[in-house]
Amino acid sequence: MDNDTNSQASVGGTEPEGTQPGSDGKTRRLVLKMAGVGGVLGAAGAAGVAGIAAASGEPTSSAQPQPTLAYPTKGVASILGVTDAGAALAFFTSAFDATVLLAAKNPAGDIVHAEFVIDGTVLGVTNEDPNFGIVAPTPGATPNCEAVIVQDIQSSIDRVAANGGTVLMETVEVADFMLHACFRDPFGHNWHLFQVLRPFTAAELQRAIEQDLTEESHSY
Repeated sequence: MDNDTNSQASVGGTEPEGTQPGSDGKTRRLVLKMAGVGGVLGAAGAAGVAGIAAASGEPTSSAQPQPTLAYPTKGVASILGVTDAGAALAFFTSAFDATVLLAAKNPAGDIVHAEFVIDGTVLGVTNEDPNFGIVAPTPGATPNCEAVIVQDIQSSIDRVAANGGTVLMETVEVADFMLHACFRDPFGHNWHLFQVLRPFTAAELQRAIEQDLTEESHSY
């Protein structure tokens, strides 16, 4: 789990030559930088979803829409633009056992917007709509990265690959407190998975980031 490898396990696509996340020191900087984001998402989402489940009495493991599941009244949710919201919903429910909050269909019966929960975080997918400035990523380029904290990172990354995701970086260890891997979903969005090995403080993460930045020149 702690071996840093630059090999890519690719299903449904490959990373352009020379951009493998494991190829140089930039990988570790990305790992540390994104770890802070993952911590915020995981902590914020867990409390909100626990409240949803308690209010509704519904199980949160079902991959089907829950008509009586109470919608969150506060918090932050990320909505991803895709070309096929129905296919994207199928990917996330299969790869992560996501709990579906809603799946809105157009008159033709196609899912055009869906929202779901992965490991305590509310996320959504919606068909691209230029009228609202919502567009899907272009091949090999996305303006944002999502992060999810999971209990078993290797199992998660294996399921991602089995469901059509492209593994961009195999699991590596961040200092001694976190494991990290990253992938691109079939719809062009980059994702970072984290597994916490032990409790750590923001100060520890900051020191790790700053130490890493001294090891090589960087562009940020």
